[in-house]
Amino acid sequence: MKLKEFFKKGYQSLSVFGAVIFFTYGGQKLANLENICNRDQNKFFEGLCYAQKVNSKIYSEINFFIGTVKLLYKGTKRAPRWASSSSLDRFKEYNSGFDFSYDAKKGINKGFFLLSRIDPDFKVPKVELWDLTQQSIIHTWQFNIEDIRSKIKINDKDWEVLRFLHPLLLEDGSIVTHIQPENDNTQLLKFDYCGNLTKIQADKLGYHHSIEIGDKNRLYVPIARVKEQSKFYENYKKFPPNFRNEGIAILNTDLVLEKVIPLDEIFDSIGLLSYVNSRFSDFKNDPYHLNDVHPYRDKNGNLNLLLSMRHFGLISYNLDRKKVNWFSRGLTDFQHDITPFLGSKEIFTIFDNGDLKNSPLNKFNGNTIVKLDFSDIKSFNDRTAIFGKDPNLDLVKITRYDFGELANNLIPRSNTEGRGRFIDESRIFIEETNHGRAFVYNLDTKNLEWSYFNKGKSGYSSFLGWSRHLDNIPEVFKKKNFCED
Repeated sequence: MKLKEFFKKGYQSLSVFGAVIFFTYGGQKLANLENICNRDQNKFFEGLCYAQKVNSKIYSEINFFIGTVKLLYKGTKRAPRWASSSSLDRFKEYNSGFDFSYDAKKGINKGFFLLSRIDPDFKVPKVELWDLTQQSIIHTWQFNIEDIRSKIKINDKDWEVLRFLHPLLLEDGSIVTHIQPENDNTQLLKFDYCGNLTKIQADKLGYHHSIEIGDKNRLYVPIARVKEQSKFYENYKKFPPNFRNEGIAILNTDLVLEKVIPLDEIFDSIGLLSYVNSRFSDFKNDPYHLNDVHPYRDKNGNLNLLLSMRHFGLISYNLDRKKVNWFSRGLTDFQHDITPFLGSKEIFTIFDNGDLKNSPLNKFNGNTIVKLDFSDIKSFNDRTAIFGKDPNLDLVKITRYDFGELANNLIPRSNTEGRGRFIDESRIFIEETNHGRAFVYNLDTKNLEWSYFNKGKSGYSSFLGWSRHLDNIPEVFKKKNFCED
């Protein structure tokens, strides 16, 4: 029997089993709409939800298995842990570094690029500041890796994949960041202009994912656990030790912790705590997976937090009034990077990683940007807006932008992580984190203004670290500064 026929017959056999529980797809929409799988119900619905979970798991495992077999069958080399497996073929015709479509000229402001990456040849984290107008590097933070080794906690095996995630640039040229891969006690780190480690916030909260700054220079960072025993503790006391009771930490730029907001209190306020406690949850130990907290002031001057949760969806939370403005499930899937659109107080964008669950199904290829426009809604004072795959709030305008005009190998496909926002009305910045690539896409021309490929001598592309496109940079970078070697 040929190899191809062997795997085909195996897949068919598994499909027979899948067909036995295929009826669950018929009930999937019902389950989503009525929240059946998020609370205890009769035995029929309990069986329905369980079968659906099994079916989904089988589908995912089969796809993973077939994909692995294809790689082996083609003789494709296994990618190193710090690199993308597909980048070797996808980007083989592109050189490492920047590819600009325009000439370097003064007077044409293209902004700046705070680049965080794994050096693909030396396997060390790097953070660099680039002038996209002049197409030249401005500054590199010179990290002392041995000093960092002695001061922060990280597994030995993780050193070659160490990244500094989502570095935030401060006015004095210092940066605030944390490490990836994370652990339960990941510290928040501050490096000065020269790359010296000057501050460690090691309070065992487990800082992770995004770092954003709001007014009054306050930092907003997801944390893996709230140290104080939750008022909902009785709900969690039988949960496994690795359950992530996540929250939001608010700190000043000296990394002094000022406040913690537990996510379970936000969920309880809108009657969704059952989602966390449900035995049917697909993500029992990690029900939220908060990956972005973006503060902004609404038109009434209230402080609001935009929340992106990979395992739940999206929430807009009015912190001053302690009220949820709106939440969404199903419109995006495994999304990251929710951001006010060009500083708007009513329009927001999301980097949608994309999945088979996305709506509308099978219409978009790869990662997309979703824009939510609430301009026609006068106020959220009296209600919480809820919408998802089938928006039931007609006043929310939803627009999705894809990159289908690009060549197939250039369509972004970051399955996890990823960043994306509008620079102006016609340009979108994207970091395809998983595949070591970043670019700016012009909606008018349907072309790339520039691309960056984090390729090494091996041909593989190393992961990026949640880089930022910046409109302006601090004055300290506009003059010559020197650091001791």
